[in-house]
Amino acid sequence: MNSRKHQKAVVTGGSFLGLVALVVVALGFGIVHVHFVHEQNRIGTQIRKVEDEIRKLNYQNKDLESEIANLSNRDVLAKKVGTGVIDLQPIADSAVRRLRGTLGSAEGQTVASIGPLNSLQTTR
Repeated sequence: MNSRKHQKAVVTGGSFLGLVALVVVALGFGIVHVHFVHEQNRIGTQIRKVEDEIRKLNYQNKDLESEIANLSNRDVLAKKVGTGVIDLQPIADSAVRRLRGTLGSAEGQTVASIGPLNSLQTTR
């Protein structure tokens, strides 16, 4: 018959050390896993902040683009001139540069000589 049926299991030193090593390895993997999950959460939070900042800047760009379009619109400028918001100054005749000479030739090329802007400028 089986004589070992009523004997208690004996734990030897080698199997105990193997069990401890297994527990230490499992704890190590657990700690590494928790570390990686924490890093993923931290990086995800940073990405969300950057995306929010990009979204905010895109909205500001759209607002500025519409403002630029309004500032360069001829109808809006004409309305501002009419209400007196923008005061136009006449251009002095001495500030206009005049072209002298022939402006066209038979070959389709433009030939022009430009005179001085005022009496202080001289040509050589």
